[in-house]
Amino acid sequence: MRMEHSDADRQWVEENDLPLTVARIVRSTRFLTDDDDWHPMSPQQASAPRDPCGPCGMCCRAYVVPICGYDIWSINRCFKIGPMEYARALRQRQDTPHGFLLAEGGKAFILTLDKRGKMLPGAPCVFLEESTEQRSRCLIYASRPVVCQVYPMVARNGRIAEHPESLCADGSWPRSEVERPSWSDAVQFREDQFDVYAQAVDAWNHHVKQHHAAYQLRDFYSYLFRLYDRIQSNSSLFEKYVSTKMVPGREMAFHEHPAETIGTPVLHQLALKVADEIWQTRGREERQSRNCL
Repeated sequence: MRMEHSDADRQWVEENDLPLTVARIVRSTRFLTDDDDWHPMSPQQASAPRDPCGPCGMCCRAYVVPICGYDIWSINRCFKIGPMEYARALRQRQDTPHGFLLAEGGKAFILTLDKRGKMLPGAPCVFLEESTEQRSRCLIYASRPVVCQVYPMVARNGRIAEHPESLCADGSWPRSEVERPSWSDAVQFREDQFDVYAQAVDAWNHHVKQHHAAYQLRDFYSYLFRLYDRIQSNSSLFEKYVSTKMVPGREMAFHEHPAETIGTPVLHQLALKVADEIWQTRGREERQSRNCL
């Protein structure tokens, strides 16, 4: 399915030196959850054959895939791969709750999966394996990013449907597949994890501004590893956070006041504490380095 590109897309491409085919995805880390143009499946889609992904892999080439803190933590823990080997920090064009700072007053960045080679149209994801039999396989499928886990599905009004701009061939997803409860669970899990990541980023940015700090990307990754180690070791913390989100009338609004969102003080305070630990660790390392000179 061909995408229509706006003038804003084209201007952003020129300013950031990225291909037009991926610009619309990079401009918003939530593009793959955008369901404003949702529409029901066609009869052809309802009776389509299964296993559309094996011979395809188009989404692994066309998109720049946004990732969150949970993705970084999960891939590292499952495959022992450091994020410097597969993630890329891109400058954020528009304000989102997932744009993190490395210095006070500096540009905000978003995290995405890297591609093999340059960010060119059709360039495969760094984790995509392509065989001589014209089949594609994700090398980290068991712990692929939460955005990848739900593609090409979106939710609207309590229903799951294929994204209207999905790159899957027409008729790829039968109705019985789309209606599986696991899709709804996966969509909710993605939203929860990006909301938690928004809290983590907000706490980090607050710390950077408070301490007038200047960090390297590896420091931010260290922060994510420490924070998510603690979140994952305390399941009740995440469950309490998610249950608070579900309270009627208490919708999350991270783009307005993330630190003041109802039900998040414990998580936010934990994130601030971990950020301070990174600050203290770096200070010790710098002092030791000076003493060795």
